[in-house]
Amino acid sequence: MSVLVRTSTLNGIASRYLIDRIQQAGNVEVEFEADATALLGNGALHAIEITNQRRHTVRTIQTCRVFARIGGAPNTEWPKDAPIARDLHGAVSEPGPFC
Repeated sequence: MSVLVRTSTLNGIASRYLIDRIQQAGNVEVEFEADATALLGNGALHAIEITNQRRHTVRTIQTCRVFARIGGAPNTEWPKDAPIARDLHGAVSEPGPFC
């Protein structure tokens, strides 16, 4: 799992508990000062383009799912015309297998 963080640290944007869990997980790669700059695919997501703002590098990773967390309250109106299942609070609620 890749986690993109737009800042240079998780301090101040995540709880100590969450930071500890991320650091202890062996399957989580955190990339700081990075943005998802393109979603790639033809009718379905196949990859995302990641731009590292500090190093000025761009890379592409293969994936068929993206989870965006921006702030503490769900903000899922921007893809309102996309087939994304949401619960009553606006959070993504699509169960199922990963890719």
